[in-house]
Amino acid sequence: MIGFGTDDTDEDAAHLDRLLRALSPRATGTWMKIKHLQLGATGKFPRGPADATDEGELRLAVAADHHQGIVRIVFGKPIAWLGLPSTEARAFARLLTDHADELDRRRT
Repeated sequence: MIGFGTDDTDEDAAHLDRLLRALSPRATGTWMKIKHLQLGATGKFPRGPADATDEGELRLAVAADHHQGIVRIVFGKPIAWLGLPSTEARAFARLLTDHADELDRRRT
């Protein structure tokens, strides 16, 4: 569901944010939805390889796991590193903070 590519545009960041919000734990069966996503490597290099260890674009999912009290990031495969252009890094940071805030609100 999440195509976290490497195009450094506000439109892509907004699209990413909408997709990630679709994984809100308020929705019934969030983790069931994640199980059916095609996560992991896409085989694409939208900006070209960053270096020799770059394995390309990664599709991932993010959701607040209220049962465990954690923000869960599902990569779909083992990864050594994640590189993001600044716009996408900020969108990802906002998303993680939003899910953390959601967990905190539920506890109070």
